[in-house]
Amino acid sequence: DGLFSKFMDINTLEDYYTILQVQTSEYWETHYSFDKASKKTIKKISKPFVDLLLINTIIPLKFIFLKHQGKLEEASILNIIQQIKPEKNSIISKFSKLKIKGRNAFETQALLQLKNEYCTNNKCLKCAIGNTLLQEN
Repeated sequence: DGLFSKFMDINTLEDYYTILQVQTSEYWETHYSFDKASKKTIKKISKPFVDLLLINTIIPLKFIFLKHQGKLEEASILNIIQQIKPEKNSIISKFSKLKIKGRNAFETQALLQLKNEYCTNNKCLKCAIGNTLLQEN
């Protein structure tokens, strides 16, 4: 009950991890699909999955909700996203090969935005990273 309100009130990463520590019911511990029993395993949400939920859903929702309410404190939201480990995906891996590493989720989100705004639109000359790479070659 009141999950949305709880998400809006939380201000620490650990509190998000705590509230999202959920697991399946007993039935699903012995099933992957209906009416077909399987070996018993505890199924729960992993921390990396919680991180993705926070980065892509909860934090943006909290930002826009608090902004709409006139209660936005950017520092607390930035503090949370800066505590989350950097994302791991193919785009971030390509930046890593160029020796550009994100130290946290805030920085990897910035790299994804750079890729979408500059690389995808072939605006290399308008990008500091693109300019540097072109000058090296």
